[in-house]
Amino acid sequence: MRIQKHVLFNIANIGKNKKINNTISYAKGALRTDEVNEYIDKLLQIPYLNKEEILKSPFPKTIEELGQKKIYFSSGDVEKELIWNSRFIFHYSGEINQFIEERNLFNRAILLGFYDQANDILTNIEEKFGFSYWLIENKIFLLQELFGLEKHKEYIHSIKKDDSKVSVFVKYFVSYISIKMEENVSVEKYNLRISEVIQREKDSFASENLIEYMKYKLYLKEYFPVDVLPVLVFESNLSMIDRYCNLIRIMRNMENEISDYSQNLIIDNLADIKDDLSARILKKNVTKLVLPILDKYTKGDYDQVVKLCSQELERSPYLVDLYPIYIRAHIRLNSDDQIWPEGSLLSIILNGLKDMYLSTSKFDEAYSNLKKISYIFCNNEWAWQLRGLIEDVSNYNRNDKLIKLYKKHVQPDNPLYV
Repeated sequence: MRIQKHVLFNIANIGKNKKINNTISYAKGALRTDEVNEYIDKLLQIPYLNKEEILKSPFPKTIEELGQKKIYFSSGDVEKELIWNSRFIFHYSGEINQFIEERNLFNRAILLGFYDQANDILTNIEEKFGFSYWLIENKIFLLQELFGLEKHKEYIHSIKKDDSKVSVFVKYFVSYISIKMEENVSVEKYNLRISEVIQREKDSFASENLIEYMKYKLYLKEYFPVDVLPVLVFESNLSMIDRYCNLIRIMRNMENEISDYSQNLIIDNLADIKDDLSARILKKNVTKLVLPILDKYTKGDYDQVVKLCSQELERSPYLVDLYPIYIRAHIRLNSDDQIWPEGSLLSIILNGLKDMYLSTSKFDEAYSNLKKISYIFCNNEWAWQLRGLIEDVSNYNRNDKLIKLYKKHVQPDNPLYV
């Protein structure tokens, strides 16, 4: 279906209007969902328009640039906003794929405890793709692990100091990213603090849209807003990395609430993205690593299961769907062999899961530790998958929504979980 004449007129006259942001916002509100892709494509073909301005600094080179561009007004339509965001991402599919490759290398280094290597990879990501909340979160973690709490706090201070030109939003959110990283701050303590912060903001008459966004960004107690429009609008001037991570999170949580037509448009826009961790969300074929290993498990060949899982986890330690099979095989063998670097996140996760599966005296401690890990790395898909897994193993206060999402997106082909 061709784009409406009044929208074509909007494109033709956009250069004559100094209020480009308002003009594009108006068009976004007037467009039908089936016109969004064509409008954005035509917009980006206008030679005299600054693409960085239209796309809102897709890869901010400095932290001062992050989240500073004026946002487009909301169209009032969630599905239209999702298509709009996905089409922007479409135009950076190559860069997103490069980021995913680097991200996977980073996740491997982080989980195996190779922090110096992880730091080098993160520096490379910063040089290539600039600043994002994803980068800042992981940078704070590494500063603390490599150089201690003092260096972590120095970095936070450099962002928050009075003469800093960093966005007020970035300063605000970074404060709480910092708090959740601290070793002595439990998940429960963090969530209590955020509850108090949000109540204080409500009492000071902050807008409802801002409150919803704060809950989504800070209140990690599995909060997902009823209305995601404020989230989509507030995130629309962040790094393309953050926009992609946010879109995946929304698609994971809202899959059944988005019309088939809009969902197909979004999936088509993301068709060139190669992200194995989000393959089921993106409707891609998934490499069935689990099934051959499960075949060995059902035949009682537990030694071979441990061997095969170890090989895969050494390459890709973020494959959460392998964790239960690996642990169960170890339990069957009554084995305490530890091949992972001592103190590494992967070692902590696997030992914690074993304590949970066996309901040992360390069950509560393991649950708390694994939940904290999932909070620290909440902008990484493997962390959300881990969060669903520990809820599935837990015997109390189970979060049914997280378990449902985990089973749907991580383990639908695994008969151990049917």
